Amino acid sequence: LELLAGWVRKGQLKSIIDSEFSPDDIQAAHRRSQTLRARGKIVIRVK
Repeated sequence: LELLAGWVRKGQLKSIIDSEFSPDDIQAAHRRSQTLRARGKIVIRVK
């Protein structure tokens, strides 16, 4: 994990975010995940 954390700090490893949804759009996020076409993580933004 230390190695991975170092890569993230150096910008050598980045998370790819496909889409972001609010909690109100959780059903849309689930539908997106079911398409199997997401090209990264599907994020639910909570405050």
